[in-house]
Amino acid sequence: MISPSPAPASKVPVFGTFDLIGIWEVPGSDSLQSGRLSYAKNDIILTVMAPTNAIAALQKMSDPTLETVDAIRGVIETGEHVFLDKCFGFYSQFIMNQSSPRPDHLGNKIPGGVSTIKKTTYRAKAMYVSNAPIPRRPLSTTLSVSYTSLFTWLNNYTIDTDIGEKSTTITFVPPKPRKVPLFDGLSLTLNYGHTISVGVPKKEFVLPQSASVIFESTSPVEMGEFHPHIVAFANFLMMGTKHSVQPEAYAMWHGKDSVVAFPEYLIHPSSAREDDVFEMHFNYQQIADSFDNVIRHWFVMSKKYEKSMNIYFQMRLVGNAQDSEIRFLRLAQALEAFYRAKHPDVKKIEISRMIGNVVSELPYDIFPSEEEKSFFISGVSNARNYFSHGFLPNKEQSTPKGVDLFKVTEKAEVLLYGCYLHELEIGDELKASIMKEKIRWANSIEFS
Repeated sequence: MISPSPAPASKVPVFGTFDLIGIWEVPGSDSLQSGRLSYAKNDIILTVMAPTNAIAALQKMSDPTLETVDAIRGVIETGEHVFLDKCFGFYSQFIMNQSSPRPDHLGNKIPGGVSTIKKTTYRAKAMYVSNAPIPRRPLSTTLSVSYTSLFTWLNNYTIDTDIGEKSTTITFVPPKPRKVPLFDGLSLTLNYGHTISVGVPKKEFVLPQSASVIFESTSPVEMGEFHPHIVAFANFLMMGTKHSVQPEAYAMWHGKDSVVAFPEYLIHPSSAREDDVFEMHFNYQQIADSFDNVIRHWFVMSKKYEKSMNIYFQMRLVGNAQDSEIRFLRLAQALEAFYRAKHPDVKKIEISRMIGNVVSELPYDIFPSEEEKSFFISGVSNARNYFSHGFLPNKEQSTPKGVDLFKVTEKAEVLLYGCYLHELEIGDELKASIMKEKIRWANSIEFS
C-alpha cells in the first residue's frame, strides 16, 4: 500500500546538509575504500582515500585524466546503503608520506619508508538511500513527492471535537486519495490526511500536516522520467500561491524497499514552508469539482508553453536573489516565448507589437488608462532592446530606470501570470477575482 506521504525511510535529510563517513565500492578498485560523503544544496560529493603504489602514483600524476564511473555503491555510518549515480571525478591528489625509523612499544626499530594515498573526489548526478542494498539504478512505477505549501493549498482543516469534563474526543475522516489519469500511462494522485494526538489534561490536540502527490506510470522508469511532471505540478502550485513552491521530499519503491531519492534539482533558499492561507490566489477547495480537468489541461499547457514557463517559474523560485534588470529581462523573454508558442505561425514581429497583442488578447484591465498602457508597451520594448543588445546608446534615454523600471517589471509579471491564468480551466469569476487583486497591488506601488 502506498504511503500518503514520502516514508521517513532514511536518517539523512533530502533537502538539508550532511557529512558522513562510509565504506565505498569504486569500480576499478581491488578493495573497498573509506571515504566521506557530503551533501548540500543538491551538491553530492564523495571523497575516497585508498593506499596506492608510489610508482603508479607518479605515473598517474603525469596523466591528469579524471575517472568517470557509472555508479558507486557504499554503506554510510547510519548503516544505510547508498547508490551514487553517474559519478565523475573532478579532483585527484596523491599524498606521499615519508616516515623515519622509529621504535615500537618494545623498543624494536621499525624501518621508515614511503606510503602513498590516492585521494579522489567525485560528484554524483543523483543519489539513492535505502535500508537494503540497491543492486542497480532504481526503476519504479511510483514516486511520492511532498511540496512546500501543498497542505495549505489543499485547505482542508475540517475536524469534529466533543469536549467533555474529563476527556476530549476528536473525530476525523481523511479524504480519499484523488487519482487523475494524465497521458501516456501517467497518473497523478493527491494524497493528504492528518495524524491526531490528544493532550491531557489541557484537552489540546495537535494536527501534524501530511500531504503528497503520487506520480504513477504503467511501466517502471528512472526517476528522471518523472522530473518534468514533478516540476509541472510545482509550477501549478505557484499559480495558486504567492510563495515559491518546490519539492521537499521524494520516495520511490524498489521492490519491497522504500528508496529515498536525492534528485538533480536546484534548491533555492526561498523554499521555506509557508502556512498562511491568506497568501493564496486560489486553493484546492475552490476548484475541487473540476480538479481532474484543470490539472490535465495544466499538464498540456506545460508542454505547449514549456520555454516561457521555465523562465517565469525559475524566476519566481529565485525571488529577490536577482537585480531588477535581470528580472525584467527574464519576464520580457518569457512573454516573447509565450506569444510565439501561442502563435507558432508568426515568424517575425516587433517586440512592441507583440506585447501590444498580448495585452489586447487578455480580458483583464491591467492598465488604468491608455496612457499607462502605451508607456508600458514602449517601456518594455525599449528596455528589452537596450538590455539585450549591449546597452544601445540610442535607447538609453527612453529606457525605464529605477522606480519606473520596477513598476514596468511588476506589471510585466502580472501580465504574464494573466496569460497562464486565462488559459487555465477554472471559473471565469475566480480568474477575475485573482487578477483584480494582482492588478490592484501592481497599481498601488508608490515610492516617496
